[in-house]
Amino acid sequence: MFLKFTKGDWTLGEEAKRVPEGATFVANLEEYYRGWVRWSDGKPTDHLIGRVIDRHRVPAREELGDLDESKWETEPNGARRDPWARTSYLALRDLSNDEIVCFTSSSDGGRRAVAKLADRYDKLRHRHKAKMPVVTLQSESYQHNLYGKIFKPVFHIVDWAY
Repeated sequence: MFLKFTKGDWTLGEEAKRVPEGATFVANLEEYYRGWVRWSDGKPTDHLIGRVIDRHRVPAREELGDLDESKWETEPNGARRDPWARTSYLALRDLSNDEIVCFTSSSDGGRRAVAKLADRYDKLRHRHKAKMPVVTLQSESYQHNLYGKIFKPVFHIVDWAY
């Protein structure tokens, strides 16, 4: 089941069940993936992703093809949308029910939140042996000159667990 962060709200699954801010999960950084997903007609058509722990090399955008912007899909505002989206995936275990979920994001804020968590894990993991960070789901926002209030997901480490 996918965990998503959209416009300040954490949601779970296709039915977009709201997850309360402050919900607690164990983040499995050994199951952190990143790369590219190709989209067509609102559906993923290709995945070029790999595990960070395996030192997966994320290809440069130019290596993926589909470079002719005149062939890209058009968004409602008239802008062309690149079919390839840089994407991050992170496996998490919900501490309220032990369910495994996967946070996925193609937004800059979402990808940065996972990368920041991974950096903190890398710096602190030697103190905590084989444990993984326990995180609470949080958010923060900033005011963008063009788009107004922008929300970003935050994974706040509160403990460590197996």
